[in-house]
Amino acid sequence: MWLGSLVALRPLVTNRVDLTCEEVIRVHQERWAVEVLIQDRKQNLGVTDCQVERLEGTLRPWVLSLLSQGMLALLRLRADAGEVRTASGRAVESVGRSLGEVREFVKPCAWVELIAWTCE
Repeated sequence: MWLGSLVALRPLVTNRVDLTCEEVIRVHQERWAVEVLIQDRKQNLGVTDCQVERLEGTLRPWVLSLLSQGMLALLRLRADAGEVRTASGRAVESVGRSLGEVREFVKPCAWVELIAWTCE
């Protein structure tokens, strides 16, 4: 039995009966990049409880996601340069490599800052 190169098959289901098979595949490929971007935003930036039904409602979550991604990337660069310090003044060696790791580093720091701000 000849298997040749194994190709994963993925069924595509649509209600667009006006499209040809080639058009359905093309639309799916174009849409897939957007789906990957949304999944990455939810997993790596912690934006999980965001369901948007209208195009107008997408602006705020995307702006917040891009801002948080930029801030996490900046924190990682500053830590790599030795510019991030603990409250005691000790240099932080690493905050992680991926955005998810940096986000996990920031979480407890944010709680400490919130508690300190509340007590003041």
